[in-house]
Amino acid sequence: MAGDHSGQGHSHGPSLSADEIQTFKIAFIFINLAVTYLGLLPRVIPECRNNESVLSVLNCFSAGIFLAMAVMHLFPGMTEAYNNWAIVEKVSNPFPTPYVVVFLGYISMVFIDRVLVSKWHVHNTDDLVRLTKREAAKAASDTVVVAAETPRNDKSEGE
Repeated sequence: MAGDHSGQGHSHGPSLSADEIQTFKIAFIFINLAVTYLGLLPRVIPECRNNESVLSVLNCFSAGIFLAMAVMHLFPGMTEAYNNWAIVEKVSNPFPTPYVVVFLGYISMVFIDRVLVSKWHVHNTDDLVRLTKREAAKAASDTVVVAAETPRNDKSEGE
């Protein structure tokens, strides 16, 4: 039989009926929608936008989604492909390269978020407008100073 794994020493757990699977899918759709709209709270409720606790919880929640996606979906496929490669290449004790690549990718994202983005982050548009006006005023004052220091070449003075 094609789907029989009885001699391999593992089981896939209890099988679900088509109705149970359909119910699970529908429930998951509604859970997914609720979670999506939960993430939009700071846009809808202005008090959430300035509340560090709410933003921190939502940030942790989004990080959990990415970690769950990696652990439950990407890691098993990645590990299987890497182990198949090691078998084909006859590598007896392969270095865990996929896990190192994932770790380096995660660390680079943390670096980008915490170091690079925080350096150029503007908290609200008022700060940006103030910054732009200050830069414009400085550029205008530099122009005036340069114009005052530039000697004029009038031909009418000597004639």
